[in-house]
Order: sequence, then C-alpha cells, then structure tokens
Amino acid sequence: MRVWDDKVELWNYGELPYNYTIEKLLQTHESYPRNPLLAQIFYFAGFIEQWGRGYEKIHDAFVREHLMQPSFEQARGGILVTIPREKFIAIQTGKPQNNNTIEENGERTTQKSVQKSVQKIVDFISENPSITTQEMANLLGINRSVVARHIKTLQEKGIIRRVGPDKGGHWEIIKR
Repeated sequence: MRVWDDKVELWNYGELPYNYTIEKLLQTHESYPRNPLLAQIFYFAGFIEQWGRGYEKIHDAFVREHLMQPSFEQARGGILVTIPREKFIAIQTGKPQNNNTIEENGERTTQKSVQKSVQKIVDFISENPSITTQEMANLLGINRSVVARHIKTLQEKGIIRRVGPDKGGHWEIIKR
C-alpha cells in the first residue's frame, strides 16, 4: 500500500485467471478463487455472500458515496488499484469536493444515476403511496439517508408531499 496526497495505491502480487481481463472483472463474471478452501470458509462465515461480486460491490459502494471510481490495472506482475482521495483533498484544501459527478467506466455519470434514483422513487410512490423510505432504500440498494435526501428535494420542488404522520401516512404525487 502506498498513500499519496491525492490517491491510495493498493498492489497485490498475482496474475488474473486465464482469459480474464480487468474489464471482465468489472462486469458480472464467474469466480475462480485462488484458494477455494479459504473462499469457502469466508462464505460459510458470512463474510461473502457469493463469489464473483467483489468488484461490483466496490463499484456500488463508491457510487453510493458519490466518489470517483477506483482504477484497476495489471502492473508489475500483479493487480494495482488506485483510489482517488477526493474527500481528503477537499478537507486539506478547504475546497468542497464535487459531489455532482463520479467517474464510472471512464464517464462522468453521477448526475444521471441520481436522476434515475429520483425517478424510481416517484415510480415507487405512484405504485404504493404507503411505501416507506427504508423500503425504497432496500429496492434501490442505497442508504435510507440518501433516499430521504432525494425525497426532501422532491418535496422542495413541489413534486411530492407527505400526507399524515410517518407511521400511517402516505405520499402524494403533486406533479410529474
């Protein structure tokens, strides 16, 4: 591990399985654990839910936190992961980090993914006005506080409103 002002680099010795590329690892793929016995122990202990989803889970975690995606490359006989330290830089420089964009597969797409989540929230409310923010978070695979932030924005824009209390109330769509 190397820690720089603007990034963290993680390097691990070992080559990818035959016919694997970095691009394939970042997509849904079969898993070929180097040590199947150790992988099985982690699976039974509940540390992993299924093999072959690690990179996908890393990607999703960075999207949820509105962070630039780490880059993966084959280097020096192993795999090198470079993680941008944008939050650290923002704190050190006193400049706010840019939460409007994320690097995703070489494209800046956070604004698009936020818009998709917001549209899905409106769709969920349309289908089930009694849906809770936790249920929406579970369906979207994101944190409840992120859903609450999106709902607040929708309420401020006059798109939805809450009728009644949190328990026993329901949502109304004012305009689409």
